[in-house]
Amino acid sequence: MAISNYDKLIWCLPLRDGGVTKPFNSKTHIGVDFGWVDEAYTNIYPIQDGKVVDIFYSNSCGYSVVVQHDYDDGTHRWSAYIHLKNSALNYVKIGSAVKQAETVIGIRGNTGASNGIHLHIYVSDTTTKPYNWNLMKSLCTFDIMPYFYLTKKFTYSLAKADGYNLITRPFIEDVEIKYPQPVKRDENKHQVDIEHPNKWLRLRAAPNGSIYSEYCQNGIYDVLDSKYAGSYNWYKIAVIDNREFWVAFHTNWATDLPAYNPQETIAKLEKEVSELNSKIANAIKELN
Repeated sequence: MAISNYDKLIWCLPLRDGGVTKPFNSKTHIGVDFGWVDEAYTNIYPIQDGKVVDIFYSNSCGYSVVVQHDYDDGTHRWSAYIHLKNSALNYVKIGSAVKQAETVIGIRGNTGASNGIHLHIYVSDTTTKPYNWNLMKSLCTFDIMPYFYLTKKFTYSLAKADGYNLITRPFIEDVEIKYPQPVKRDENKHQVDIEHPNKWLRLRAAPNGSIYSEYCQNGIYDVLDSKYAGSYNWYKIAVIDNREFWVAFHTNWATDLPAYNPQETIAKLEKEVSELNSKIANAIKELN
């Protein structure tokens, strides 16, 4: 699934701790180096959801992995994670789908032309062209640090050293997300009346998917889609800014309000009348 345009410049830091040991420079250093950690061989995660498009080793980069991030306007960008401790094939494969801040894509290391354990990360500008390494590096034209956000998925241990003060970055949840609001009953639509007794029904991005920070308000919502997963029926109750909002349906939490279908009602009555006429005809036949 493509990432919305709204999310094109919202990235999670690629590791749980550390600080910038070498910042971006358009002429001498087109990526950013992360070091300064007690536990140097720490996990590395993708900055956004995406898919792995390259896993390689070179004398300069050492073990490396590249992730492509697709957007709903048809463009994409690449992020590359350099100087890994060992091959990313220990964790992912080319074509693997990876989740922001969740999927381990490698371990920070010191392979290739590296002078200490650190992560060097490249992030390209957007393009519609197919991936190749030289094109990706040619599109690394801007300082990526202002676009990183801390996320509550991680507990960061930030390095106390000269460089960027990462702790000033806002939480990704602080980025405004519009949440679904109750609507009026419309008998022409399939709707659900959510009446959770504790008012804590969670909103999710997909059935059994990631949880939004806000709860679902009690009230009536349109049902846009339904799926069964994890022992629950799930209803999609809204799509806002390309974000899906799903709730788990349970009869103790909500009332299903199917769309009124007069033709269906007529067909049911006609069937009942037909069955009754058949019974009457059989009874008359027996009497004769």
